[in-house]
Formats: sequence, C-alpha cells, structure tokens
Amino acid sequence: MIDKSRLKRVARAGFAVLALAAISCGGAGAQDLFEVTGLQVDARAADELQAKYEGIAEAQQQALQAVFRRLVSPENVVRLPEVTSDMLTAMVRDYDISDEKFGGGRYLATLSVRFEPREVAAVLRSQRIPFAMTRSLPIVVLPVIDTGTARRLWDDPNPWREAWAGQLPQPGLFTLVMPIGDLSDVAAINVNHALAGDPVGLEEIAGKYQAAGAVVAVASVGRGSDAGRAVNVVLTFSGGGYDGRTIERRYSGSGSLQSFLNQVVAKLLRDLESGWKKENMLDFTQEERISVLVPIAGLGNWIEIRDRLSAMARIQNVAVARMSRQMAEVDIVYVGTTDQLRSALALQGLELVFSPETPLWVLRPFANR
Repeated sequence: MIDKSRLKRVARAGFAVLALAAISCGGAGAQDLFEVTGLQVDARAADELQAKYEGIAEAQQQALQAVFRRLVSPENVVRLPEVTSDMLTAMVRDYDISDEKFGGGRYLATLSVRFEPREVAAVLRSQRIPFAMTRSLPIVVLPVIDTGTARRLWDDPNPWREAWAGQLPQPGLFTLVMPIGDLSDVAAINVNHALAGDPVGLEEIAGKYQAAGAVVAVASVGRGSDAGRAVNVVLTFSGGGYDGRTIERRYSGSGSLQSFLNQVVAKLLRDLESGWKKENMLDFTQEERISVLVPIAGLGNWIEIRDRLSAMARIQNVAVARMSRQMAEVDIVYVGTTDQLRSALALQGLELVFSPETPLWVLRPFANR
C-alpha cells in the first residue's frame, strides 16, 4: 500500500515552471505564459511592406496585452499601461510568421509572439500593479458525469469530459491536464476508484502525465427552474498546490447540454485561474527579509540551491552572510508573506522550516529531491 503522506510530499516537491526562469512550454501539456499564438494579421496600407510592418506591430500589441491580462487580477486590468513601440522593442523576444499573403496594399498572416519574462515583470512592477508569475504544479482532470442513472468517466457518452477536453490545455498560471482516455488510463483508475479518492489510482494517472496530482471533477446534471438546465459540480483535489481541497459550485442555464457544460467549464477555469492568482500575487509594496540556514554538501550543491532561489519571482535578493563547507547562512529579501514564500519554495523543491534549536529558519531540499 502506498503511503499517502509520502505521496503528498512527492506532489509538493514536483517540478514547476517559474516565471523568471527561461520559460518554455512546460511538461504535461502546459503552454508558455509569455507566448501568444494564432494571431490573425489583416492590415492595409499604401504598399504591402508598410501593411506588413503595421500589421505585425498591431498584433504584437494585442499579444502583450494578452500576456499582461494572464498575470494580473481582473480588477487590475484597467490599470494596465498602454503598449508603446518602445515597450515592444524591449519585450519581444522573437516572433514567427506563417501563411503570409500580399497583394493590393494588403497583408495577411498568422503570427506567434514570445516575450521576455523579466521585461514584462519590470513594467508591471514599475506601474505598481500586483501580479502573479508562479505557475501551479500540473493537475490531471478526471471528469465524472452523474446523470442520476449512471456515473461515467471513460465511457461514452460523457459530454462533461468533452467540455473539459475542448478547453485544455490553456495558457495560464493554473495548469490542468486532460488525459487522453486510452486503455492505460482506463486501467489506471476507474470511475468508482476516482469517486472514492483511491490514492493508488490517482497517483498512477498523475504519474503517467508527469503531474503533481489529480482533481476528480463530478458533475451531477439535473433540471433547473423553468425547465432549464442545472448542474452541481464538486472538485476534489489530491496532490499539488490544492491538495485536500474541495470546491463546490452550482450552475444553471439553457441550451443544449453540451453547450451548457462548455460554458460551465469555461467559468470554472476562470475561477480557478483567478483564485490561484490571488493566492500567489506579487505585491511589491509588501517586502520582507528573512535569515535562513542552508545545509549544503559542497559548492555544487549550494550553486544548485542558489539557482533555484534566483529563478523565483517572489525573491528579490539573496545575500550570503556566512558560509562553511557544511552550511550557508543567507539573508533573503522577498515579497508577500512567509506562508506565500514557503509555498513558492515548495514549488522549487525546497522546504523552509523553523528550527527551535538554532533558533533560525532552515532551508533544505525535500528528501526526494
């Protein structure tokens, strides 16, 4: 039998794609926070070259605005700065063009743009706009539909699963993974084990998709008032940043069942994204300092830990006060609360605990890292 506490420790210490590292498309289907793809360019000017220049500039502006909105809370969108050409010059890492067409002063193309994370963060900070750049560990979604007469996970018809599959993966801070539903998925966990929260099955399906855990999403479908549609949704998390958490929502609406469930999933995804942002917001008006002891096993081990700290948006500065062959004492300047710092460190595989014997905080890798 697998030790559930050990499973939780493994989940907390899993990998994370963090903002100020060199960000690329992460594992388990995650998309790059700082890349916007599929931008349709349709521009007209006196000639094709001018149309191309103006069309690409406008698409890059739209892309940067989309990246800003991914990082800030909805109430702060109105505070976002106007995108300027100088801003784009500093922030655009590169871009790709496909399906180019010219003619009659018109330019058509499809654009993908990637931005420099450090420059994006610098602009938001200069505007004193709180933002989040810490991505959650990936979580596998197991959509169970309960019609009152049957409960389905892998079996068809399951419009609830189709609703999730149609909207994942998506770029954002809260990373959800949709299983493909092949024979190995079916063998890993069935609907009854999913509903029972079986730790063995949940660990197996999460491991297959390189995820930190799973969320069993149960939709109980019924009829609403005025013969409309209604659904009660219960999300039960195991592993990852929301380990042990249960979220319950009720929605009503109209239209076809598939259309209604698509809207419900879209609302859930927005709420999960917004909630994660609020819990991991970087508010640079709240800056703290902490002294920690870091047990080390040589210079190489210290460099590895230092690099993990340097990759964290929440940490502003790391200064070494003293160092020996076995221990480093460092001062860390960070934004937010100590609990937020500990959560962010856990995403980097680092554990921050208080040692009464010292008495100081001790920073060390999780045992399995």
